[in-house]
Amino acid sequence: MKNSERKQVNLLWLKDFSDKIELPKNSTDEICDLYKKESKHIDKLSAKKFTVTSCGKLILREKLFKGDKAYTFLLAAVLLKAKDTLTLYGKKGISDEIFYDTMKDITVWSENFRKEKGFTGIENLLWIQNHLNCKIFRLGRLQFQPFMFLPPAYVSKEKIKGTGIRVGEKVLNIHIPQGERLSREECEKSFTAAESFFVNFPYKAFVCDSWLLCERNKDFMSEKSNILRFAEMFEILGSSDNPAQTIERVFGKEEKNPADYPEKTALQRQCKAYIISGGKPGRGFGIIKVKK
Repeated sequence: MKNSERKQVNLLWLKDFSDKIELPKNSTDEICDLYKKESKHIDKLSAKKFTVTSCGKLILREKLFKGDKAYTFLLAAVLLKAKDTLTLYGKKGISDEIFYDTMKDITVWSENFRKEKGFTGIENLLWIQNHLNCKIFRLGRLQFQPFMFLPPAYVSKEKIKGTGIRVGEKVLNIHIPQGERLSREECEKSFTAAESFFVNFPYKAFVCDSWLLCERNKDFMSEKSNILRFAEMFEILGSSDNPAQTIERVFGKEEKNPADYPEKTALQRQCKAYIISGGKPGRGFGIIKVKK
């Protein structure tokens, strides 16, 4: 294929793919305009392997070459790289619907980047490489990642032993994408979908390490909270005192003075009052054992 033809094909892909993962039009237009000017560079970047070991190097290389706008180049490369991922999905017999649902996480994180930095781009390639390399899949409300059982340090050895699952055995790690209501009913549908999707992956349990599972959430959340209903699905093995994830997810960023946290939602008001009163949000680790 000639360079001009490849450029046109890739440009059409960027427009169509961005539309299907619901990237805002202004971001899509900016990426496409950048590709028209820098197609060779973006093609070369997207041809590289996005892996755990390479992501940091890719970011450093782009920063040296393009400054802060490096992250815009990286987003363009990620969007283009997803074309190869679609091919992998086809070879694995996975539906286009699951592909696009999974890839919408790119939009979530690029929009988070825009809100924080003020321009189009993406930063956390270490997370997004999972999506590009078929290591994580969104099935309904939840994302599932084939993983090894490796509880965090805040879970006691006694609790780990009590699960009957050995460290290193296969499990499905659960992630909860932001932006949608956390309905227990929809989550149950996702677990059912995962049982069919991962039929050839002999996992022993679903596991989750998240602020949503912190046992102290009961101290400030409403009894009817969807978060607490979600947590009830798990056997909670332990909770940490690290509030970072709670603060990031509830407020967006940490403030030196808790009084400066916003109060736009009921959850923000409840969590803010809890922190001001001396409460310590954290994160928790839970499992749902499965019968095979």
